[in-house]
Amino acid sequence: MEKTYGPWALITGASSGIGKEFAYQLASKDINLVLSSRRKQVLEKIGRDVQEKFGIQYQAIRADLSEENAVDELLQSVSDLDIGLVVSNAGTGNPGEFIHKKMDDLLSMIHTSVLTHLKISHHFANKFVERGRGGLILVSAMGAKNGLPFMANDAGTRAYIRSLGLGLHEELRRYKVNVTVLETTPTDTPIVPALGFEADKMPLNPINTKQCVKETLSAFQKNQPLVLPGRKFRILSALTPSSLMRKMNGKMLAKGNGINGYY
Repeated sequence: MEKTYGPWALITGASSGIGKEFAYQLASKDINLVLSSRRKQVLEKIGRDVQEKFGIQYQAIRADLSEENAVDELLQSVSDLDIGLVVSNAGTGNPGEFIHKKMDDLLSMIHTSVLTHLKISHHFANKFVERGRGGLILVSAMGAKNGLPFMANDAGTRAYIRSLGLGLHEELRRYKVNVTVLETTPTDTPIVPALGFEADKMPLNPINTKQCVKETLSAFQKNQPLVLPGRKFRILSALTPSSLMRKMNGKMLAKGNGINGYY
């Protein structure tokens, strides 16, 4: 991968979960890393660990991508590096009833999960086309295209990421730029309890982060437009009507977050 994409990769949301696992798996392929998230101390710990294990270089950059100028500052700080691969993974989940959400929080979600991915994609797409190679992995979420009760705004932002990535996949492949959308399936990360779920009580057990990232990188290297890690979730997605999927997800989110009176 280092020969194909270049010596450096940027990973946003790299301090935990899927982003952290991307760091380890890309470092094992001799790619130097720029690690970005809000928690610089955690990033430094991850960076030192992958440096010791795989002999790569790293930079840790604190960036709260919900802030207005954070993306521009992040892009400026890596302008002198030959970055050929970007994992745009920043984002979080904030379940609850839409009518009870504060507008500032809804707009913050759009900033983090729409504008951030837009700016990163536009910036690096131009860079990659100019250099004649490169790759972009955009992280969306399973079910977002169908709508999610009690995460309506969150799902809307992930649906945007999915659509953006699929469109860019077709646009950029003639320039030898790979674009793959990771439609995250339930994965054993800190987001599971944050959404009010208990992993051992979910209808299908979450996959682990290693499987998620391994399948994603495999699909990415083949320049597949979309990947849903975990065979059982691919089957579920293919066979379940969108209306039923919305109801199933709504029931789980309502129950996990103490929302009464839903179905």
